[in-house]
Formats: sequence, structure tokens, C-alpha cells
Amino acid sequence: MKLQQNTNTVVRSGSFEESNYSIEASAKAFSILSDGLYANKVKAVIRELSTNAYDSHVDAGCPDKPFDVHLPNRMELHFSVRDYGTGLSHEDCMNLYTTYFGSNKTDSNDAVGCLGLGSKSPFAYTDSFTVISCHNGTKRVYNAYKNEHDQPVFAMLDESQTDEHNGIEVTFPVNDYDRSDFTEEAQSVYRHFKVKPNISGKDIEFEELEYIIEGDDWGVQKRYGCAVAVMGQIEYPIDEDQFDGTINDFLCASVNIHFEIGELDITPSREALSYNKYTKDTITAKVESVLAEIKEVLSTSFDKCESLWDARIKYCELSDHGNLLNKLTGVFDKVELTWRDKPLWEAGGWNMAHKLPEGMVMKHARREDWKSTMSCTDSDKMYFSTKKEKHIFIDDLKRGGIGRTKEFVASMVDMSRHGDNKHEAYLFRRTAAGNVATVGSICNALGCTPDIIKKTSDLPSITQAKSRRGLSTGGGYGTRSKVCQWNDQYKQWRDVEIDASEGGYYVEIFRYDLVINGQRSSCDPTRLMGLINAHTSDEAMMEDFKNTPLYGIKSAELKRKNFNKEEQWVNFVEFAKTIVMSKYLDDIELWVKEYFAWNETSVDAGRKLVEILTHCSAAPQELVDYANEYETHRERKTMVQDWIRACHFLGISTKHLDEDKCTIDWEKKHEEILNGLPLLKMYLEHRDYGYWDEEEYVELGKYIDMIGEKDES
Repeated sequence: MKLQQNTNTVVRSGSFEESNYSIEASAKAFSILSDGLYANKVKAVIRELSTNAYDSHVDAGCPDKPFDVHLPNRMELHFSVRDYGTGLSHEDCMNLYTTYFGSNKTDSNDAVGCLGLGSKSPFAYTDSFTVISCHNGTKRVYNAYKNEHDQPVFAMLDESQTDEHNGIEVTFPVNDYDRSDFTEEAQSVYRHFKVKPNISGKDIEFEELEYIIEGDDWGVQKRYGCAVAVMGQIEYPIDEDQFDGTINDFLCASVNIHFEIGELDITPSREALSYNKYTKDTITAKVESVLAEIKEVLSTSFDKCESLWDARIKYCELSDHGNLLNKLTGVFDKVELTWRDKPLWEAGGWNMAHKLPEGMVMKHARREDWKSTMSCTDSDKMYFSTKKEKHIFIDDLKRGGIGRTKEFVASMVDMSRHGDNKHEAYLFRRTAAGNVATVGSICNALGCTPDIIKKTSDLPSITQAKSRRGLSTGGGYGTRSKVCQWNDQYKQWRDVEIDASEGGYYVEIFRYDLVINGQRSSCDPTRLMGLINAHTSDEAMMEDFKNTPLYGIKSAELKRKNFNKEEQWVNFVEFAKTIVMSKYLDDIELWVKEYFAWNETSVDAGRKLVEILTHCSAAPQELVDYANEYETHRERKTMVQDWIRACHFLGISTKHLDEDKCTIDWEKKHEEILNGLPLLKMYLEHRDYGYWDEEEYVELGKYIDMIGEKDES
């Protein structure tokens, strides 16, 4: 990358002695340039070595060829980057590669590097690393290390002929506790690489960059964040405080802006931009260009909408992603955005609102925020938001239109305090003179199409509506009846009136708690349904349950002699007991005591043994039998837990299982098995039982196969 050069005009008067400043090649100087330079040392090493690899591919004419990266894992604790570029001759390795600020990339903006510091970046993390250069048929191995005076030294260890592809490979060891950092930072560094490297050692997934709106060299992401500059495939955060006014407002949004190599100055660490006049002017000009393009892109996207209404809804959808467009109202007024030459919004204000023409009467029906009440108030504005779906009505009734509209909204939202509140309605009514808005006049006022406008006469009456949503029709809102229906969506009972002669599924309730075996239970119908689902494979039955109402009948009502006279009602708790008991009585009690013994004394290492054996082909039979038995009990764990939970909630006694305990000692069995595998035993005893890399299982599997083959011979 070409560096910006400043030329100074110096006027001297007289003759006097001068001396140029110099830098002493001391351990302190080298430490500052290799270690103290970087705040994030892991990320710095990955970034510098990777951009060097990319630059080498550019020099070799193969920028689309991926280089190789090895990320550290438990069995292979090292990081390496291997490119397939030009490689370096011995002279370049001993001179250019070892010279701080020595670079052959300062005359071209095709390369990312420029300062000659990146090749030394491994010293920020380690005191020693290996460099292998394959160059025109010769392979040379070098070791870079810090000597006894803490100064960097570069030594050639070996030279040989090779048919390997030209290129450089840099390798160094990694601390075990830094493994995850290398994986995480690699994901960050390679986010903007057009050609992702071939990665071994660890499997990583690269975040797919999603934009809600984008141009050729910019894009607004679907996430919160601030603007970043992407140059040479490397991401640099842009400090918005370096800019004023509209530029500052724009850079507060999560925008990715791409720059050509050399368009911006960077700090020596390449961790941030250098905010000199050249860089700030470049960013300012770029942002102004992007803003103009955003207006054009937005207007074009709005023009594709069928109506002004649809364009406003689209604006709301765009503003919902990180509030981008709301932030950009500080950059350009919303009235500058148009739909087919018509402004989306009226001038002034930050609210997305549309004022109605004079003479129109409109009511706004909604559930009050943070309350469990409905309101319906006069309004001369329609407010747009992504948080609510709008419903437009004309009140064509002489009376009852407001009540029907309120009830319609109440049926669409959760009326409980802090509940769901994603719907609202706007009701156009008669004026004082008796005039009512027409579909045509509403369409003209809102810029919508007729299909979104409904009539209040099409809504059910209040009595019908309340009945449909599970409220008693006898006494209005909140009147409790003696029969309730479970609402699985909101996890609550709602009072209803039913024809008891029709029957159905029921549970006994007392003060809206389930009653099981005469006792109030913390179990609710949703959990009860879950217990049944966990203990049956009858999918058709479970699907039927989803569409079948479950009623709660109060204890006092159940005591009446005429209740369930025709046996038309099915006790859902007793039904659940039948499902649970039919699945387990003939099976689980045959082995559950063995399971309890395993669960109490089994060691975590058993899980590792099972996994290791999947990589074996000649394991000793006693080890295979042990692992199979272990896995059998482990697979039963969820089943037993479901069974115990079901018994607890359904009041099914399991006391008899404690009377005769199993005497199997799983710790002893485990110890006996491992006595014949001393190396495996030692590894399992001294290795923590958290996450293991695949290589560990493979290598231990090879060891077990060796033992098994030896026993057979």
C-alpha cells in the first residue's frame, strides 16, 4: 500500500550544525515495535500473517487462490499460515524479512502491507516461531527467536531441495487457554475476505453479511452497531466523534463502507484509522456520495410499492433494523423520500405520522401500554410503527361500532398486563353533520388501496365476540363462571359458558390450580400435555389434543350429583396416568434400580470411553461390553427423568424402588476395565472432562486398537 508522503518546505538562515534523529536497535525498541504496538495480540498476528499471505498471492498472480490456516486445538496446539505465492529467497529472508520498516509493497496499492512490521507480529504473542520458505525448488527452514538479550534473531536451520509449491509458512505454539481466542478472532479477521482461507484444526462458521439496503461499495447491516471502513479486506471501526453534523449522524448507523487500498491512512498497528486530514476528507466525501445513493436506492425501492401506504409500511420495516432510517433523519429530512414524486411524510418532526384532512373523524382503538385495558380516543393523525399491525374500519353502524372495534382489537392481543400488544385499529366515523367517510375518501387520505378497509358491520356483535374468545356472555368482561377453558398460548384460564351435556376433557381446579389426588398441584395443563407427549408415540392423538379444548371444572361443581351422569366427561389427569403407567410398568421397573446405581456412581470418563470406541476397530471385548452397558444406561437417562417427573406430578408412588437398592459398583467396574489400559487410565485421570477435540478421540482410539491387536496375537 502506498503511504502518504508529506513534503516540507524548510527555510534556513545562516550556517549551523545539524544532526538527524536515529533509532537505536535495542531490545526496548524491538519490543515496542513487535509487542507494545498491538492491543489485541491474537487478532494482530492472525491479521498480519493473513494479509501477508494474500499479498503474496497477488504478487504471484493468484489472488483467488485460498491460503492455508491451521487453528490450534487440544491435540495440535499451534497456529500457522501457509501461502502459495512467490516465497522468498535466502537473501530476502535474511535481509528484507528481518528488517523493521523494510517492505517491498510501498509502491503499489495492490498489496495491503506497507510498513514491514507484519512479518514480525508473531513476536507480539511468542518468543519463538518457525518460518519455512519454498522458493524455486529450494525449501529453507528458519527459526525466529529472542536471544539472551531479548533481541530478535533469525537463523536458518535447514536447506533442501523440494517440489513443493512456492510460498511461506509461519508456525508458532499456542497456549491452551488461548485456543478459543484464536478461533473467535479468526472469524472476525476473515469476515470480509472475498476468498476465505482453507482452515484446519477447528471448524468455524463465517457470519453471512446481510444488508437491508446496499450499494456497490456500501451496505447497511441487519444488526446494531456503528460504521466500519473495509480496506484491503480488513475492517476498521470509524470513530464518528471525529466528524460533525450529518456525517456524524450517518456514522452512528451500522454501515459497512468499502475503500480501495491506500484511500485511508492507518495506524502502525493497523488496528485503527489514522484521522489525519487526508483520511477525514476521504471519509467525508465517501459518506456524502453514499448518502446521495441511499436516497436514490430508497426512492427506487419505494416506487416499486403499489401504493403510498405500502411505501410507508416498507419505510417502517427498514427503520426497524437498528433504527437506521430514524438515525438518518438527522442526515436528511424524511420528506426528501418520495413515492412516485409524492413525499412519504409531512415536513417536520421525527414521528412517522400522517395528518388527516380537515373534517375527517377518526377513533384510535388500542390496548393501553403496560395496562390491561382498552382505549378508544379521537385522533387526527395516524401513527406508523413496525411494532403494530394496523386495521382500518368504517363505522357504518348507527350504534355499537366503537364497541365492536375495541372487542376486535381485544381478541387480537393479550389483554393481560405487559402482554402482547401488536395490533391496533383506526375507526372512521360520522361527523357532527352526519357525514361518513367513504372508501374512496379514506384511500385518498391515507394513500391506500380499498382492500385494507373493512366495515364495522362485518365484525361480530360484542356478545358473539366475547363468547368466541372465551369470556362469559352473562356479565361482561371478567365475570367468572364455574367452567374455564385453558388458553395454551397465554398459559391461563379463561371463563366460558358451555353445554355440559356435550362433555369433553376436563381437570379439577381449585382457585385456578390443578387438583391431583385431592391436592393442589403446581402442574398446569401445558405441562400435563407435555408429560403425555413425552410418554406416547401416538402423533395422531397428540395432534387431536391440540385442537381439543381442555376445561377446568371447580371442585364444588364436581361434587354435584348430576355431573358426568352420562359419563361424557374424561378426566384428563387419569387419562395421563394411564398413558404413563402403560408405557413403564412392564419395562422400566425391570431395570430402573440398575439405572439408579449407575447414575449415583458412574464417572464422566465413561462418556469419553464410548466416544473413543467409535474410532476403534480392534478394541478388547470387555471394554466394548462395558461401553455398551454404559451407553445403554446413559440413553435411558431422559426416559427415567421423564418418568420420575410424571410420577411426581401425577401422584404415582415410587417408594417401592428405594426398598431394595442395586449393589452394582460402577466405580469399581470402571477401575477394573482401565487397569489393562494404563496410558488411557492416566490420560482420563489427568485430563478434564470438558470439550475434547476430535484428534484426541482418534489418537486414543489408535492406542486401544494396538492393545486389542496385541491381545489377539
